[in-house]
Amino acid sequence: MNPNKMLAGQRVVIVGGTSGIGLATAHLAIAQGAKVVVASRKAERLKSAKAELGPNAEALRLDATNPKDAAAFFKKVGKFHHLTVLVPAADDPRVQKKLGPLAGMDLSAAHRVMENKFWTSVTCAQAALPYLARKGSITLCSGVSPRKALPGYWASTSAIAALEGLFRVLAVELAPIRVNCVGPGIIATPILTALPPRRLKAWDKLTKRQPVGRMGTAEEVAQAMVYCMTNGFTTGALIEIDGGYKFT
Repeated sequence: MNPNKMLAGQRVVIVGGTSGIGLATAHLAIAQGAKVVVASRKAERLKSAKAELGPNAEALRLDATNPKDAAAFFKKVGKFHHLTVLVPAADDPRVQKKLGPLAGMDLSAAHRVMENKFWTSVTCAQAALPYLARKGSITLCSGVSPRKALPGYWASTSAIAALEGLFRVLAVELAPIRVNCVGPGIIATPILTALPPRRLKAWDKLTKRQPVGRMGTAEEVAQAMVYCMTNGFTTGALIEIDGGYKFT
């Protein structure tokens, strides 16, 4: 065991670990000595991530919206130390196109956002508990939209606010397992390419007004994710990696 690698000898499960922030977190956890399991619904992403991450990674299919699938997944994984859940609110362009102001919006899209962003974390946390180390950790991924009211973003804002309420209660309820949450701002990840032009234009304006003046990177958020795994005195913490978004 290498004492300079803070996750040496530990196993990390990353739900949504095949692209963007999740993939960057997997790379960093492996660099810190961990064995990593990345999970996704999409077979092509699993294959690509496994090839990129190398021999210290497993890539397993998981539909995190399905409790039975989640239970079978964690049974297959077995004992591990850290869980990270990074499922986007809407990774399907068809859902993204339906999102907007409350008046006239197709509410099925809002249900999908809540299922993806909030219920996947509930489902995975519950299914993982029998296998998660007693002094392990759970790190959830929220966002910054509850810090600034933006018209048209009520669905994702509501889901993220629910998620941030969840992790605080779990930090007490599941102790000594540590539960934290990372709140990324506007991050340059592949999912941005699927956003409608009007949303990309809005993000561009926002990032230019931020104190940092740019989008964040997946690697910068991954640093916070791994910090939550490795710092044994941090629980119930919301770590905002947002470039000063709330000050715009």
